[in-house]
Amino acid sequence: MPLPGPSLKAPGTLDLLREGLRRGADVIGGCSYNEADLDDCRRHVDLVFELAAEFSVPADLYADFGNDASDPRFAMAEYIAGATARSWMGGRVALGHMTSLAGRPPAERRAVLAKLAAAGVAVVPLPATDMHLGGRTDEVNTRRGIAPVRELWDAGVTTAFSSNNVRNAFTPYGNADLLDIGLFLAQTGHLSSPDDLARVLAMATTEAARVVGIADRYGLRPGAQADLVVLDTRRVADALLDRPVRSAVIKAGRVVARTTRRTELLLPTA
Repeated sequence: MPLPGPSLKAPGTLDLLREGLRRGADVIGGCSYNEADLDDCRRHVDLVFELAAEFSVPADLYADFGNDASDPRFAMAEYIAGATARSWMGGRVALGHMTSLAGRPPAERRAVLAKLAAAGVAVVPLPATDMHLGGRTDEVNTRRGIAPVRELWDAGVTTAFSSNNVRNAFTPYGNADLLDIGLFLAQTGHLSSPDDLARVLAMATTEAARVVGIADRYGLRPGAQADLVVLDTRRVADALLDRPVRSAVIKAGRVVARTTRRTELLLPTA
């Protein structure tokens, strides 16, 4: 169970978070841009890492959710990478959204991505929300920000994706189906080759397992945890393109759900 972040705008939040962690919450959250100024944003991040160290839990932060980095509150990636390195938290920090990365100059973007990779910080785009909420103040050439997935791959940043909001006040779409989100990410992120599509699928499977800390028991191999979904398709790339039915959902080695689809072809009378 994750906990939200320590808002400096709401006195008492830190005490509530600490109590929640004492009671068994196993992830500490944060929202690095949700403070009045840059100093408070940095303090927010510091508090997240202090709580993570105190209770030995990973950290999951929303960060840099903007169309560009002109407001420094939406250019916190370097600071978070530094905090991760200083706290020896590599492999235990994930950042959601990160849309402002796409709005930074190429050389600056490469430098930021290198720091994230070196620190062991994962990035998790939330494409449905990011596309729907981005660019709301643009009157022409409306921007639609998504973290630059191909550049994240090239930089060696662990990258997954998630559905985030589902039919709520932020995003009135979705059904929490990660294959739908993966196809949407591929379409909007210019990820189109068979290799690209296979890697997008890996973002929802093996890479996601790394982000949430279950890679040691995940995968299609002897000894792995028998949690899997069987898809009615023949090629890895088509797992996204076909939108296949889930022939079987298996949990702990037991089939817990099945789906079948019937198509009837009606030929004209001879």
